Amino acid sequence: MPMVIIKAGWVVKRSYVMLSFIGAASLFGTPSSLAETYPPDVQAKLEACLHVRDASQIASAISACTELLNQASWDADNRARIYMSRGNAFDGSGNATKAIADYDQAIALSPHVALFYYNRGFCYLRLKDEVRAKADFEQAVAVDPNFSYGHYYLGFLALHRKDFNDAIAHFDRAIALNPKMALAYLYRGTAYGKLGNGDKAVADLKDAIKIDPSLAKSIQVDGKLMN
Repeated sequence: MPMVIIKAGWVVKRSYVMLSFIGAASLFGTPSSLAETYPPDVQAKLEACLHVRDASQIASAISACTELLNQASWDADNRARIYMSRGNAFDGSGNATKAIADYDQAIALSPHVALFYYNRGFCYLRLKDEVRAKADFEQAVAVDPNFSYGHYYLGFLALHRKDFNDAIAHFDRAIALNPKMALAYLYRGTAYGKLGNGDKAVADLKDAIKIDPSLAKSIQVDGKLMN
């Protein structure tokens, strides 16, 4: 049976541009529809609030979101999305406490959006509060059973507490929903390895590397790097 070693530690990361901010922007509409719906000054603030692409834009995003929240004209769903975007910016600045407070507001206003629970759960995970993180990821997939990132992080937490069968079940679901999620293969392979199923472990690790070749330097099989 192959001996599988993952050299890297836990990988906990989130792409604000790919998931959180573009996700939020799509809930308001495309930039062209924003131009048609809101006056130019409001649209400019929405663009600054929602479309953060690097750390240099975080402070202006927080300011723009705050100005938008001070307006009374938003319905509950759109106000919730502005809170989420400001929460993302606070999290990006390293202020998880303020981020969680904004996600709390978003959820209170609009409890049917899986992304709000996911973002708050991610903050809790980075704060090492795995109990609250797990509850939020569970709520995210309860709201939207097809939310692949929720299943991925439930698998991640199950693996961390050494519940390998539960981890595999969640990674199975994440991969079914998002077959290009390299880390789901990586950690499912880790779980298989812990259960003594080396062949499935190696197959998953090869799939992970096929999707993301940079992972090869982190994985050893029988004492050799997979590259």
